[in-house]
Amino acid sequence: MRLSRFAALVFLIAAACSDSAGLGSTTGVTLTLVLSTTNLRRADADTITMTVRNNGPRGVTLTGGVCEPRAQVVNGSGEIVVPPGGQAPCVLVLRRLELAPGEKLVRSFVWNTSSLPAGTYRVSATFTSEEVQLATAPVTIELN
Repeated sequence: MRLSRFAALVFLIAAACSDSAGLGSTTGVTLTLVLSTTNLRRADADTITMTVRNNGPRGVTLTGGVCEPRAQVVNGSGEIVVPPGGQAPCVLVLRRLELAPGEKLVRSFVWNTSSLPAGTYRVSATFTSEEVQLATAPVTIELN
């Protein structure tokens, strides 16, 4: 009898903590990348905008670093040039990001190209949380 009560209690706790009673799943969360231009003169700046959007019918909670999403620029040789050395400095603080249906988080930064030689570059973005890992397809930029 005690075992059946214990099993019933475990079932009730599991049901209370399940997704249907919580904040929703991460289905429908997307990451997009927009550049102000794909053809730049050397020393021009380009604005890179990354958007995490909840396209799902329910709210979602994403737990991750405060520096997410992150952009990356790779030169024609495959070397990461932004952020320099491949890793941007970031404060190691966790954030709980709650997005209602249709809500979005937008993060932009200005890419200063003055230190880079002319050539072809690829820009992409990633968003990593405990619940989901997203990446955009690379966008090619010509730096003249």
